[in-house]
Parts: sequence; C-alpha cells; structure tokens
Amino acid sequence: MSHNCYFVYTRTKDSLGDPVHALSPHPCGPSTPTQGQLVHSEEPDAADGSCGLLLWTDEGMLKLVGVQPRWRRKGIATALWNQARELSGLPLDKAPVRSALGEAWLQSLGIDTPLELLTGPMDSRDDAVGTVPVQLGLDDVDAIARRITELLGQGADTLPYIRAQCAPTFEDAEEQMRAL
Repeated sequence: MSHNCYFVYTRTKDSLGDPVHALSPHPCGPSTPTQGQLVHSEEPDAADGSCGLLLWTDEGMLKLVGVQPRWRRKGIATALWNQARELSGLPLDKAPVRSALGEAWLQSLGIDTPLELLTGPMDSRDDAVGTVPVQLGLDDVDAIARRITELLGQGADTLPYIRAQCAPTFEDAEEQMRAL
C-alpha cells in the first residue's frame, strides 16, 4: 500500500461548529511538498483539493476519517491516523459514531472501541465513478454486520438492516432498506 501524499494540518470547525484538529492528505506533484511531509496551515479551508480528511478533538475523539473512493486501499487513512497521533500525542482510538467501513478500518488497526451510532455509507454512486469494487466495499460484509450488531447490543432480527448499512453507496443502502 503506497500513498503519494503530503499532509496539511490546521484547526477548523466540524459540521456542528465545534473546534477540531484537521489533517488532510494531498497528492504530491512536481511543485508540492514531498511524500509524507507535514505542512501547518492557518487556513481553515486547508483541506480543499485533498483526497481525504481526518478530524479529531482535543480529547482525542475521532470525529471523521474519510478518503475519497478512488484513493482508498493505498494506506491513506492509516497514514493520516498515524500522523495525527504523532501530532496530538493521543491514541485517537475513540470513534463512537462511525460507518461500517469505519468499523472495518478500526478492526484492521486492532482497535476495539464502543459504538454508539452507526452511520450509513457516505459515498454516492457518482463518487464511485472510476473506482473498482474493492475501493468501495467491505471485504466481509457479513462479519462486519455481525460485529456491529454485537457492538450496538442488538438482536439478530436487526442484522438485515445493519447489513444494508454496509452497502457501498448511500443509494445502495437506501434500496436495500426499502426492500426489507
């Protein structure tokens, strides 16, 4: 897994207006910083033009970890997380609100943390244009759905609904939910 990105750090606000730390990966080019280099910015919109974003609080709560679909499976989310942990000095191992993709990623890091709210997929079919299925989907949907059911303390009767939230796009999740 190789990413060819440099990182930009800034302080900004999340979608609720709360202050957060932001780290964004940007593709390297002939006139950019080199791979893995960290740039500090005072601009709250420093993530513009990036291929992903990681947001965290002063308390070490992960608020968002996202990588654009065509950039996935290159180690970018993990590189962001490692860089953010180094910057913050915090473990960044709490993410009470996450998607099925987020749960799979946390499992790949060996992080077992409580789940309070499962979000559906954030990608649209338009976002998926130019990607291959492995960049959108989970390797083992059934295993992740069972794990999420367990984390949420739900019974087996909720498994079909949780499995629908494991769909690659929000349109796919919506179609699967309607079919239930």
